[in-house]
Order: sequence, then structure tokens, then C-alpha cells
Amino acid sequence: FQVMKKFLKKLAISVAMGLAAAAAVSLFTEFFSPGDVWNNLENKTYDLRFRLKYLPTGDPSGSTGQAGVETVNRIEDIVLVNIDERSMLAKNLGVYHKWPRSYQGEVVEYLRSGNNAVTVFDIHFNDADFGAKESEKILGLLKRQGPSLALPPGLDTRIAHIVRQGVNYDSQFVESTRRAGNVIHADLLSDTTNYPHRSDYVERTTEKYRLSINPLSTAKWDAEITELLPKKQVLDGAFPALAQASARVGLVNVSSDLDGIHRKFPLVYTFRGHVYPGIALQACLYTMGRRLQDAVFVPGKHLDLGRPF
Repeated sequence: FQVMKKFLKKLAISVAMGLAAAAAVSLFTEFFSPGDVWNNLENKTYDLRFRLKYLPTGDPSGSTGQAGVETVNRIEDIVLVNIDERSMLAKNLGVYHKWPRSYQGEVVEYLRSGNNAVTVFDIHFNDADFGAKESEKILGLLKRQGPSLALPPGLDTRIAHIVRQGVNYDSQFVESTRRAGNVIHADLLSDTTNYPHRSDYVERTTEKYRLSINPLSTAKWDAEITELLPKKQVLDGAFPALAQASARVGLVNVSSDLDGIHRKFPLVYTFRGHVYPGIALQACLYTMGRRLQDAVFVPGKHLDLGRPF
């Protein structure tokens, strides 16, 4: 009886320890799921190290707001021009997706008037109708009112020309970009699976399309290096006329970690065997008077941009 009692006691303790260990592992993996536990643990401690380094002492919120920025050396010659809630009030500029692109053109002109070094857009302008929809809407209204307007012969043709020119905001933006000569626009490399229909992407996978999107912004590196880089199948972003008017284009691709947080910014991707730089890297290269083709990439170590100018 005593032997059985000791055995049952040991068995109960073993079961309890096993259940406790299983519960601990389950809670641990649940907290850090999904994905690799140790990678997620590194990410969480990475976040903590950033908070300790950049947030003011005693700030429990983990916020990355103004207070956090003030704890590091500020860079005064980089200005962020943000589209905020105040900009989108009805009494100001209104809802963003209804803004004519001439607004962005005015921003380019304004910044250039201050002799800025470079203007970088991280916004996609990936399609353009060059005022077709807006002009047809206005001209349709005028046509319906035609009999009451009693326009002299030929004037309707002149009015149509003026209207089409006036609402061709895409061309106005392109011309502002071209005149400034220092604008970097955003491209995005994507996968075909991100598009609902083949017709949405097939043109953007071709060599012809690649050559229409400012190909001098890219580089041709040795195949053994290119093979190590992440590849994408579709080139999206700035529409061709805007890309060609740009000083350069750069990628705004970002990839989140398994917990959904963005901690890293890919420097380069490849598309059709050509290397495309991230937009921040492209801005650095431009202000240094360098091109990606001039850079020396040592996989796993560094990307050497060389000496400025």
C-alpha cells in the first residue's frame, strides 16, 4: 500500500509539472504567435531597446510622438510635408481622393522656390486619365445647356479645348515635376497574386513597361548578387509620364514582421533582372550625386555608396 501511495504521489507530481510546463509553453507561444518564438522574442526586446533609447524616462505609453523625437538630435534640413486631418476639412482642401493633382504640383513648385535639394513623394500616382473624365463631365453639362447659351459658331470648340487643358491635372503635375528637376516619385514592386484580374497587371510585367518607368533609376548588378535579392513580378507606382519626368523613382515596398509591425526597410529588390532601390536609399544617392550602379554591395555586410559627388 505504501509503495502504491508513493507511486501515485510521484505520478501526480509528474503530471502536474507536465501540465504546468505545457501551460507555460502554450502561454509563451500564444503571446508571441504566430511564427518563430525566438524571432518574435528578439523583436519584442528590440522594441523595448528602442523605447529605452528614444523615449523620455518615465513615459509608459510607448508612444513615438513628439516627446520621443525630442530625446534625439533633430535633423533640421529634412522636412516632412504631411497631409493631415486639417488639410482635408471641407473649408480647406476637402477629401484627399478628390484633390486634383495640380495641388501636388503646387507643392513641388513651392519647395523648389526655396531651393530645396530634393522632393520625395511616398504616395502612389499609379494611373492617369489626363483630365478626360472631368472634362467630359463639364462639357456634357455645357452641351445640355447649349441652346440656352446661344454660343457663336466655333466657340464651343475653343471652350472644349480650354476646359480640357484646365482640368488636365495629371499633365500639370508632370510638368511641375519636370520643371523642378529634383523630384523622386514612388514605385512599388508587387506579386501577381495581389491583383484580382490578369488584365490589371499583365502590362506591368513587361520589359516595355519597365523601360517606360525611368530605367536609369535602377542598376544592373552581377547575377550572383542579384540572385540573392528579393524578386517581384509586377512594377507598379508612378504612371509612365510622371516617372519619366522625375529625376528618379524609388520603391516604397515595406514588409512587416510576423506580429504585423514594420521594423525594417528593404534597401533593394529586383524586377526583370534589374535592381531597384528603396526610396530612402534613392534620396540619399541623389543628394550625394551618385547612382545605384555606382554602389558596391557586399551581401550580408554593407552597401557602400561611395564618396559624395
